[in-house]
Amino acid sequence: MAVLLGTWISIQTTWWIAFIGTIGILVGFAYSAGQHSLASLGLGEIVAAVFLGFVTTGLGYSVQGHAINGLVLIIAFLFALLIATMILTINIRDFKKDQGYRNTLAMRIGRQSAIRLLTGLLITIYLCVMMLIFFQIVSWTAMITFLALPLAYRLRWSFRNTATRENEMRAMKWAGWHHWAFGLLFVLEL
Repeated sequence: MAVLLGTWISIQTTWWIAFIGTIGILVGFAYSAGQHSLASLGLGEIVAAVFLGFVTTGLGYSVQGHAINGLVLIIAFLFALLIATMILTINIRDFKKDQGYRNTLAMRIGRQSAIRLLTGLLITIYLCVMMLIFFQIVSWTAMITFLALPLAYRLRWSFRNTATRENEMRAMKWAGWHHWAFGLLFVLEL
């Protein structure tokens, strides 16, 4: 279905879509293929941010006939941060399971540093929204995205020092809900 849909979109717009989609599929395979995958080299968050943040947002705008400009890149940056939080959450949650098999970013920098990085990414997302409002790139109604903040808090709370393994397992649920809620609220504002 993805190939058919991609072909149809390429016919309707430009064949560059097919080329970029093919690269995305190849990178997706390299991301998760085996012990020497991009994820196991500590590049999972970056690959996801590029291909599920910048590339998908840019393609979405270009398919609709819009030029990629600074605003699109700023919006893509927010979505890149969101997907990076999801991948980092998975890597923190699976820290013990991945030992000896993968060398994720969380393993490379250590569990506590990875949790601090997750906290920093979550804070950065909301700081970016405030900056976008301050510089009048988006209207003040973008504050609606702050309704997703309790989900970010729950995500971070899942990795507190006294968290149980069950709390950590639920972290991915909170990361998914946060991504969905923030993204939906931000798009509604746009």
